[in-house]
Amino acid sequence: MIYALVGMWLVPLGSIGFGFSLKYGVNLSVSLISQSILGFGQSIVMSATLGYLSSARQQNAAAVGSVEMFVCFMSACISVSVSVYISDAIGIVSNYLQFYQQSQ
Repeated sequence: MIYALVGMWLVPLGSIGFGFSLKYGVNLSVSLISQSILGFGQSIVMSATLGYLSSARQQNAAAVGSVEMFVCFMSACISVSVSVYISDAIGIVSNYLQFYQQSQ
């Protein structure tokens, strides 16, 4: 579970870096690096959680893995559905498009 604690700190760090890089229109490489940090943190948390739950419930390891994947996919579905409305309300897409047009 130590690895999950490391990933737990990387996920918000990557999310905040990604959001600020899009909000303030900094270089695209900053948002890509932030997204990589976010993905790395999520992969650490998912693998550590699955490893812990599989060892804690050895007789139900397949069911635990299925439930974890279900929760992961439902979270992704909800996040994608809501992110469109959030980005419209914040205006991230319009700021990024303005930055892109100015750079050309």
